Amino acid sequence: SSSSSSSSSSSAVLTLAAGFIVTNVSPNRCPSEGGLDVFITLTATQVTYPDTFLVSFGPEFGALEAALVSGGMYKVSCPAATAGVGQREGQVLPAGGGESVAGFTFTYEAQPSLVVPAFVPLSGGSVTVTVYWPPAGDLAACAILIGTAPALSTALVSSEGGAAPTSAVFSAAAAPRGAPGDAELSVSCGGGAARYLGATLAYVEQPSVEGDVFEDGSCTTFSCLLLLRVSSPPPWVTG
Repeated sequence: SSSSSSSSSSSAVLTLAAGFIVTNVSPNRCPSEGGLDVFITLTATQVTYPDTFLVSFGPEFGALEAALVSGGMYKVSCPAATAGVGQREGQVLPAGGGESVAGFTFTYEAQPSLVVPAFVPLSGGSVTVTVYWPPAGDLAACAILIGTAPALSTALVSSEGGAAPTSAVFSAAAAPRGAPGDAELSVSCGGGAARYLGATLAYVEQPSVEGDVFEDGSCTTFSCLLLLRVSSPPPWVTG
């Protein structure tokens, strides 16, 4: 999922020109939609910290200004990915431009998939799964995995982005399951390795409803007190 990974950091020590070393990049990954603040920490050995550096998060990006926060820590926001997800080689450049003075490894991760509906009964059912930055290759050969097993069937509904799709919508048939619980969703295309989609499908028991009328005598008025007892309510029901 997209929240736990954002707290990771890079511990690589990289030597810069002009007496600097990069001691930390935190977080060292960004969701594909961008917009996450990244803090790059440098240590000065012989010179003072400049007010800004320029940072590029990969070859498809321009250089962005990273502002000094305090004591060698610089802040910059990672841009949205435009060339898929995966590892990038970032660069640190002087504020005035010019040759790169340091590099760092950075990773873009696909945003969590959208699953509709998010719940199915124990008897199974159909769901629609939107996969962001799907694996390269023939999308018609992709399968949605529910838990560790492929869905009973997977069909490509649509895709966006042309030859290098940025998203794809699949219809998947969830198999029956013996007990309630969450199942992680993954996608595998053309028999390749499965990729976790950052989403789960919940299996729930179907509710049953019993009703009783409470009134002195028979219910002969337009107003009756009705008590409903719901067994195995769905997760979204409260109160």
